Amino acid sequence: MPLLFKEGRTLLSVQGLMQRRLELLDSPDKELKEVYWNNYFQTSDAIIMHCTRKFKIVLDSDHLRNLTPQSKLIHGGLVLTQEVYVCLDGVEFTTKDLESYANKYLTEAQVNNNPIWLALARDSVLLKEYAAKMFAMGKKYDYDTNMTIYLAAVAKQPIIRSFCSRELADGARCDVLSDVSLDYVRGRLVGVETLKTQSDKNLETKIRFSQN
Repeated sequence: MPLLFKEGRTLLSVQGLMQRRLELLDSPDKELKEVYWNNYFQTSDAIIMHCTRKFKIVLDSDHLRNLTPQSKLIHGGLVLTQEVYVCLDGVEFTTKDLESYANKYLTEAQVNNNPIWLALARDSVLLKEYAAKMFAMGKKYDYDTNMTIYLAAVAKQPIIRSFCSRELADGARCDVLSDVSLDYVRGRLVGVETLKTQSDKNLETKIRFSQN
C-alpha cells in the first residue's frame, strides 16, 4: 500500500472495478479484458465486523489506505476500538440483514434490491447494468444465481477488512468476499492514477497493477 501511494495512485473501489469491467466488455484488447474479468481484486472499500453482530461498510477507507507492513493484524484483520467503530462514517447493518442479504446465492432481482450491493455500487443504475451483464454471462456456466456477498465471522472486537471482488469463471460467480486476510500472500491491488495531459484538460485515468 505505501508503494502504491508513493507513486501518486489511489486504490480501486468496488464501484470502480464494476465500471472498468463494463467498459471493457466490447474492448478489442482481449488481454486487458481478461485481466479484469479473470482475476479477483481487493478494494478500497472496507467492512468492519462488530462483536455485537453489527457491521459497517466504509467506502474508500482511510484505515485500509494507511496500512503498512508494521500494521498490527489479528487473524488477517486490523483491530479497531469500539470508539473508532462508532465514529466511522458508513452504512451499518444488523444480524437480520446478514440473514436476508448475505452468505447465500442471489437472483438478479435480489442483487438489484440488496442494500449491501447498493452501498458498494454507490449507484442503482450502475448496479442494474452490472448485474444484467453478470447474469447474462453467467449462463455460460449454467448459473441462475450470482454475485453472492460472503461476510466474515464476528470477532471479539471490531475488525476491519477489505472487500474482495471475485472473477466470473467456472466455480466463481463475481462474488464479493469480506473474509480475505489483509496479509494474504496472493493479495492483488489496483492503483488508479489520475493525470492531466497538456493537450486535453479532461482527466485521464491510468491503471497499473500491484500484486504481492
